[in-house]
Amino acid sequence: MLFESLTFLLLWIFIGWLIWYLLFKVKFVPVAYYTGLGIITVAALLTIAFMSPTGRTSEILGSLLSLLFTPLGLALLLLSRFNLKSGLAKFAGNGFAAAAFSILLFSSVPVVGFSLAEQLERSAIRDLNTDQVTQAIVLLGDGTTRVAGIGDQRIELTESGDRITEAAQLYRRGVAPRIIVSAGFRPERNAYWLSGRSGCVDGEVEAFRECRQGESTDIRALLERTGVPANAISVPEGEIVNRREIVDIRTSALDVQEEFGGNVEGVRITLVTSAINMRRAVLSFESLGFTVVPAPTDFYTLPYDAPDIPPAPLRYLGIPGLIPSVEGLSVSTKVVSEYLLSVFYFLRGWISPFRM
Repeated sequence: MLFESLTFLLLWIFIGWLIWYLLFKVKFVPVAYYTGLGIITVAALLTIAFMSPTGRTSEILGSLLSLLFTPLGLALLLLSRFNLKSGLAKFAGNGFAAAAFSILLFSSVPVVGFSLAEQLERSAIRDLNTDQVTQAIVLLGDGTTRVAGIGDQRIELTESGDRITEAAQLYRRGVAPRIIVSAGFRPERNAYWLSGRSGCVDGEVEAFRECRQGESTDIRALLERTGVPANAISVPEGEIVNRREIVDIRTSALDVQEEFGGNVEGVRITLVTSAINMRRAVLSFESLGFTVVPAPTDFYTLPYDAPDIPPAPLRYLGIPGLIPSVEGLSVSTKVVSEYLLSVFYFLRGWISPFRM
């Protein structure tokens, strides 16, 4: 299958080069003719898309046309005009502008972003076995919910919100007797809730929980709605008392360590976080002495139970996968940020690079 896909790709590259050579080098067809042909082709495609709005052609055309009017598309268009106005020969001479265009274009192509993400996600499920019984499910929930601001019962999920449902499912399967939720303190939520409640007092743990100043308390409410008993859900006391606005993986690991009395040798936990962050999270908890069973979620490229599917470049090699998009840029940025954070954690001595 790999040989066939590469052959198919090389064939289309050759056809594209041949057309370019005949039109622009040999000038086999006068400019006026292929300009008119291009206008007719575009008009025909738009007509097809209009007559069949649910077809695949319509989806591709919509992606191409919308790209021209989005901030990302306009930026690429203007940068390409600036860099290529003097021809390809002087492209490299444009210096930083050429580099900016190349980086933005390359990192916003979906096939690039998903291919990068796949490397981290495959490592997250390499030895996946979430049926192992552990002492606690640790849910790294920072950024899984957002402030709704509409009524006391309204809690909204972000794209990472499936970490919460995964933790609930693991609990119902009997993987562990409790869930430890680690997330952060949200100052914007504090302003919203404290404005209408006189019983909220700074520094009091019970008032903190009652007034839902922390994201962990919102996650607790969502877990209870999915059937997890309230007495099976805990939030590290260190997180509440210190009112941390930022809870990174290292801080979460230290808070969870305190929940077990500081000595975690022999303690086995099931760790729930995004697949992209899983390697760094596992290494961080293991460096403190935990035995970690990874339960990755929030995948971009891989189904949870299908680690042997073809690699991302082959699955996304098509017109939609080659059209620059905000999603492709977002995934590329998250992967690069994760690698940079892993380097930072290594330099601080929080993880070992030899357990990859």
